[in-house]
Amino acid sequence: MKVKKFCWCVRLSNFAIVIGCLGAFMSLFLVLLIGGFLLNYDSITTSIREKGDYDNVNLAMFLEKWKNVVITILSLYISLQFLSFVGSISLTCGTIHKRPKLIITWLVVQSLLIVFWVFTSITINDVNLLLYTLLSIYFWVCIYSLYHAMTSQFDSFYTIESV
Repeated sequence: MKVKKFCWCVRLSNFAIVIGCLGAFMSLFLVLLIGGFLLNYDSITTSIREKGDYDNVNLAMFLEKWKNVVITILSLYISLQFLSFVGSISLTCGTIHKRPKLIITWLVVQSLLIVFWVFTSITINDVNLLLYTLLSIYFWVCIYSLYHAMTSQFDSFYTIESV
């Protein structure tokens, strides 16, 4: 599937720059937010339990019972978000400087994140996350189309030059 413009009106290069900048900002924000949560995990669960209502007590019990699993999953996600930060910067630089190989980083990292989101949306049965995943797949296809257009443009350029 090849896309020529994002939503039929925005050039793919402009879209890639916007997605790269927003992705870098959001990834850095999530790394800091989840990192802060992991550093203060025990004090947060204690303060949740002390609030006293039924839902908060159940949440605190869940977080204490599955502490190792939650920390492992969030650590994996924080690693993916850090890679997403690097990939988003790479996407922005690759688009601005017309270097298609830099775009590959973003494509690989987003593929990993999409697999993580699909697994998570199925596991927790969250429709919103599933819709976000579908939107992310469309974004991935748009950026892949940009990568394909840039590589074919460079291939034709080098073929003409070598003759």
